[in-house]
Amino acid sequence: MTDVSARNFGILIAYIIPGFAVVATISPDVPIIRFWLGGSSVGTPTIGGFLYVTLASVAFGMVVSAVRWLLLDFVHHHTGIRRPEWDFSLLQRNRAAVLTLVEQHYRYYQFFGNSLIATLLAATRPASLHAFLPTSPPVALVVIVLLLILLFVASRDALQKYYLRTTALLGEDRPTRPK
Repeated sequence: MTDVSARNFGILIAYIIPGFAVVATISPDVPIIRFWLGGSSVGTPTIGGFLYVTLASVAFGMVVSAVRWLLLDFVHHHTGIRRPEWDFSLLQRNRAAVLTLVEQHYRYYQFFGNSLIATLLAATRPASLHAFLPTSPPVALVVIVLLLILLFVASRDALQKYYLRTTALLGEDRPTRPK
């Protein structure tokens, strides 16, 4: 097995962890997922179950990312974070630096944003919330609201840093075309 590198760590946090949160959220209602996770009285977790959970986590992570792109990106871009239009002809000579910025900022934006969407989904499932926050409903609600605020602010900060630092690297961005 290969070591964890910056690139596969970024993919892990951007897709697999938020996707696993969705898998765990729906597991009480989906017997096969509950079985994969070892939550069945029939057996213990298996290597096959681990593989299936990993694949399901990637798939759900990609879907969560699409929902994040549709909703959260829209909110950020319409509340003050301007999406730059970069001159990609400058990309090749700065390729390594741009990839570093993606791994250092954009992957974290994806994690925070995707986790925000996954947390919103989990918040609609009281059984899932009780499994993760075994406390009184008012306390759980406060914890969830604080977590959502934290993830929103962190996603905004990471996206803004990604845009600013990549723009600085690629030079002056072109004016945004009207939509």
